[in-house]
Amino acid sequence: MQMLPHDKVRNIGVANFDIHNLEILRGDPSCHTIPAVNQIELHPYNPSTNLVRYCKDNGIQCLGFSPLGSKQSPLSKDTTVLEIAEKKGKTTQQVLLMWGLQNGWGVIPSSVHKDRIDSNFELDGWSLTDDELQQISGIKKRMRVYDEFHKMGFPCQVFFDDNKVSVVFRSQMPTQDDHATRYRMLICNAGVTPKLPLDGANVCF
Repeated sequence: MQMLPHDKVRNIGVANFDIHNLEILRGDPSCHTIPAVNQIELHPYNPSTNLVRYCKDNGIQCLGFSPLGSKQSPLSKDTTVLEIAEKKGKTTQQVLLMWGLQNGWGVIPSSVHKDRIDSNFELDGWSLTDDELQQISGIKKRMRVYDEFHKMGFPCQVFFDDNKVSVVFRSQMPTQDDHATRYRMLICNAGVTPKLPLDGANVCF
């Protein structure tokens, strides 16, 4: 990252950077600006505890996308979340959003329904207790919404958990130019040089 033109840019952020890629970025001689924000998937089934702690320790604000999981998410039916929501007189979505906010990161839920959007804003005047926060944080189930990307024609896994730092490419790669361009962009975002040949490879950082 180059020096920012402060008269035009106040802050700059990254998305889906794991600890390893943040270390590479921060250690690069050309990096003069530490990202202010790292936008990552965050919810009780994908808490990314180590990454969140790393970002906090290094002054990087986490911003959680998919804080409610996704459409038809099992999160909305999780017994722990349901019990707390019923006790608080809140929706499961409100409880999930509050859990993220009280853990210190921003939340960016997505909806096209006005009533749900309005409901998602109703977070003032109440909070989760420490015990309720711990109950939700203690949920053992793990699920990543965007783990499914590599099953939809993408050549590599772009999203990682706290301990996984390898990228596995598919052995058979499409040869169409538009696909090749898209794959190079994905590989670049995953922290691998886009100049690599688009063939089968195993790359470990």
